[in-house]
Amino acid sequence: MKLDRHAVFAVLVVVLLSAFFSWYVLTDRNNSPIVHPFPAAMQQYSSEEGVTFQYPDAYRLSSTHHSVGGFSWDSLELVDKSISVPANSDGPESISMSVFDDAEGLSLEQFIKNEPRTNYQFSKEGTLTKGTIGGEPSLSYQYSGLYENDAVAVLHNKKIFLFSVSWSQTVEPIRKDFSKILSTVSFQN
Repeated sequence: MKLDRHAVFAVLVVVLLSAFFSWYVLTDRNNSPIVHPFPAAMQQYSSEEGVTFQYPDAYRLSSTHHSVGGFSWDSLELVDKSISVPANSDGPESISMSVFDDAEGLSLEQFIKNEPRTNYQFSKEGTLTKGTIGGEPSLSYQYSGLYENDAVAVLHNKKIFLFSVSWSQTVEPIRKDFSKILSTVSFQN
């Protein structure tokens, strides 16, 4: 049985292209494997304030009360379920959402820069980056504290929604999860 050289060459080209395509799809720009951050099971959160988002089932959702420098507020915290949090600790890396009334009618930028609870005063660069979350204009920034933090603020119906993620290493799964969660945010009137 004699094989046609052209047929063998064509099969070889198809195999090589398939291998390249598989490698390309399964790696990011840094040639590291892409980890699909969301398992099939997703949870959904909806609030009275009109925000809805989805988060991976691997996270535990809880409410936390904060009190710092005469200010107090509540926030939602998402923490990896596999992490045990000791009582009265500073806690692990987490994703959070706080909602503040904008009673004074400040612009989003004014609120971020003037409200101590946004932690903008701990921003190294002091820059705000424009974007959109859930169809609403947003401003994002980074600041340092116990951990490094990415924060995104959105003004909707006279309320400021402040989403943030704390992290300790630049490339970290929790930051990818945060981005994915933000992509699911929607606001109802």
